[in-house]
Amino acid sequence: MRRVKGFVFKRVAFVLLVSSLGASIIFAQNSSGNSVVTTPSTGGSVQLAHSFSGNYTLVERSNWSQYVNGRYIGLTSREVHGFMNPVGTGSWRGQSGTEYTGDFYVFQQTKRDSRIAAAGIDDIAPSTFVMLKDGSIQFTEMCYYPQLRNFPVFPQDKVKKGSRWQGTAERVVDPRNDKQYTVLEVPVEYEFVGEELYEGSPVYRIKAKFATRFNRYNPPRIIDSELTQATGTHDVDILVDKETCAVMMILDRLDETFTYRNGETIRYKGTTSLFTKIPVQVDKRELYERAVYIARGEEPPASSSLTKKDETGKATGSSKTGSTGMGSGGIGSSGRDSVGTGASGNTSSKTGSSGSSGGTTSSSTPSKDTGKTGQKPSLDIPSSTEDDGKGLFHVEDTDKGVRLSVRDLKFVADSSQLLPQEKERLDAVAEVLKSVPDGTFLIEGHTAAVGLPAGEQQLSEERAQSVIKEMVKRGLKEEQFMFKGYGGTRPVGDNNTDAGRAANRRVEITILQ
Repeated sequence: MRRVKGFVFKRVAFVLLVSSLGASIIFAQNSSGNSVVTTPSTGGSVQLAHSFSGNYTLVERSNWSQYVNGRYIGLTSREVHGFMNPVGTGSWRGQSGTEYTGDFYVFQQTKRDSRIAAAGIDDIAPSTFVMLKDGSIQFTEMCYYPQLRNFPVFPQDKVKKGSRWQGTAERVVDPRNDKQYTVLEVPVEYEFVGEELYEGSPVYRIKAKFATRFNRYNPPRIIDSELTQATGTHDVDILVDKETCAVMMILDRLDETFTYRNGETIRYKGTTSLFTKIPVQVDKRELYERAVYIARGEEPPASSSLTKKDETGKATGSSKTGSTGMGSGGIGSSGRDSVGTGASGNTSSKTGSSGSSGGTTSSSTPSKDTGKTGQKPSLDIPSSTEDDGKGLFHVEDTDKGVRLSVRDLKFVADSSQLLPQEKERLDAVAEVLKSVPDGTFLIEGHTAAVGLPAGEQQLSEERAQSVIKEMVKRGLKEEQFMFKGYGGTRPVGDNNTDAGRAANRRVEITILQ
C-alpha cells in the first residue's frame, strides 16, 4: 500500500484506550506550556515539526486481559474509528490553529468463522477541538473523545539520537465502561531513537513512558466519584513520517489498576495499537451529481473521475491499516412494525424532530433538463433532493459525506427479509457505492414508531444488516460497512399517516469522508 505524502496528521496521535477502561490523553509540556529537550543535540540533529491540517481517520484497537478483584475474567477487545474533518481556523487563548469536528465510532470486536464482518456500532461520540500549531489540541467544550490527546508533542529544540524531553500527560479513563469518565494528569518522558524504515517509508522512532497515578492526595480535575485510586505504567513506541512528522503508528503496552470506593479493583494488562490514515479522497460534488443520476434511473456521465489525484496523478488516500474485523452477532426479533404499502417517502411531512443527522433540505428544485443523459443535473439544491419528488432514493449532502436515504423499503412483515421488488433500488445503491471502491460506509436503520421501542430498535439493526448483505452480494466488501439502528426515534415523517410511516421506514447510507 502506497504511502501518500502528508498521509497522517503530525504530532497529534490519539491513542484511544477505549474498552472498559476508556483511554488516554497526553500533553508533553513543561509548566510554562512548552516541551523541553533535556539532552539537547549538537550535531546530526533534526527538527520535529508538524503542519498537517487535512482530514484524517483514526483507528485504535485494544486487546487487554481484564481482572476484577484479582480474578481473570477474560480478554477485552474494542475498536474505535474517528473521522475528523477540518472546518476552518480556530483559536485558543490567542493562539490560532485548525478547528476539527467529527465523530468517533466505538464498537465491539467480533469475528465470525475467522472472517471479517461489518462493524456494529455501540456508541457514537461527537468531538470538536482546535489543533494548535504546537501539536496540542484544545476543546471549546467538554468532549471525551479522542481520549488520548497531544501525544506525542514535539519539543521546540532540535533532537538527535538519545535526546529526551518531559511533560505532563492527560488521560480520560472509564474502567467500568459506564461512561463515568475520569480525567487524569500523568507524567511523560520521550526519547528520540532515530531513523528507520516502516513498510518501505523512512520514519523516526520515538519511545515514551508515562505512569498512571492518582489518589486522594492528588485527585483528578474531573473524576468518577466512586473511583478512589489508579496506578499503572505505559511503555509506548511511536513512528512518525520523516518528511512530515505525521504519526503513522503507535503501540502502547500497558498495565494499570483502578480501585473503587467499595473496594473493587479493575486491572487491565495488554496492548493498544493505533493507526492513522487519510480517508479515500473523493470529489464530493461529482459524487453527489452521480448519485442523483443513478437515483433517477439515468446513465451518469462517464467522463469524470470521482477520486482525487495527487501531484503524481495517483489516487490519494489510503483505506487499509489492517483488518477492521468488526461486527455484531445475530440478533433475535420481537415487537416489529409491519411494513405497509404507503406512499413514497418523497411526500412525507416534517414533524420537527431531530430526524436523521446532518444535511438540511433546500427549497430549491432541480433544473427542468436534468433528465438528458450526459448533461449534469443542477446543483442549485446543495443539501438534498428530498423535495425533488422522484427517484429511487434521496441524495443528501451532509457534513459526514454524501448520504443515500432509501425510504419505504419493503420487507416481509415483522422481519428483516427484503422483498424481491427492492432489487432495482438495491442495484442502484450498490452502483453509487462502487464509485468509491475503498470507501467506508455508515448504514443507519430506522423504523416507523408503531410498536415497542425495544423491538423497533432491534428490527432497525437487523434491517441495516440486511442491506449490508445485499451490498456484499453485489460486489462490495463487508468490512467497508459500519451499522447502527435507531428504531423509531428519528422520524422524518408523521407516524400518524401512511406516507409518514413509509418515510420513516428507511435505511440511510452515508459515504464517510
